[in-house]
Amino acid sequence: MKNYLQRLIKVVSLIRDAEYFVIALGTGVSYETGARIYGDKLYSVMGDLTDDSLFMDMYDGFRLPYSQERRWAFMSRFAYSNIFEERPLSIFSHLLDLIGDRPYFAVSSGVDDLAKRAGFSFANMFSCRGRADRLQCSRGCHDITYPFDRLCKLMCEGGRVKSVPPSLIPVCPVCGGEMTLNVDIYNDNFVESNEYKDEYDRYYSFIRRAKKHKLLFIELGERAQPEYGKFNTRYVAEHITHRLPNARIIRVNKYESHGRPCNYNKTVSFDESIVKVVEDIIIKCKESR
Repeated sequence: MKNYLQRLIKVVSLIRDAEYFVIALGTGVSYETGARIYGDKLYSVMGDLTDDSLFMDMYDGFRLPYSQERRWAFMSRFAYSNIFEERPLSIFSHLLDLIGDRPYFAVSSGVDDLAKRAGFSFANMFSCRGRADRLQCSRGCHDITYPFDRLCKLMCEGGRVKSVPPSLIPVCPVCGGEMTLNVDIYNDNFVESNEYKDEYDRYYSFIRRAKKHKLLFIELGERAQPEYGKFNTRYVAEHITHRLPNARIIRVNKYESHGRPCNYNKTVSFDESIVKVVEDIIIKCKESR
């Protein structure tokens, strides 16, 4: 994509003038921070659980026909890598620096805990794909989710085990069936808990407050058509931007940088690395002060 410097300069102007922010943390952020594991690193972390050829992405494990003991070995590793392992946090702190003390809301599809560690408030976040640190009934028989962080640590205490002891495997307290992670992946029974609904309502309440102000969507690595899940962050941003005269979009997406034609003049797009773009925006913002 041409005119990188000109696009950066335009973005600095948008950020300087914005009064409200929505930060969309999509799949691309997961890849660049290492929260979504793939390639050689994927096989080193998960390869002993199955034939390498069956794993293209860490999320593929949710569709494999494991025994319960092996399935929880996979899910506990998945959750542990997303919740507890150290990752680069600079991109999130950079975003907070850009926003300053202005109102913001973040919509995340998988890097919730990383964003929280960097200073994002869960009160200002919508985890639109659920959370890896929560459990739900795999049948979705009721709409309550349960904490998984402590049990996850117990399952992973012995290192990379291939099988979790049956005594640690949770069962649904209502129907007695299997439990699973509250992550909206290849699962028609995803539970929208009261907490999830509250986050959803807070997000749209924020949008209603922002309507009469200059609203800026900063969309990082969010796919045009999500590979899973019911909530399409990018569609919502495009729809709102089209309807509101003072809304604008900054989109950073290596493979799907262009949005809807109706918002062409209201969008600045990048197909460069998310980390590079955010870091360069920070530099340009400091230079313009």
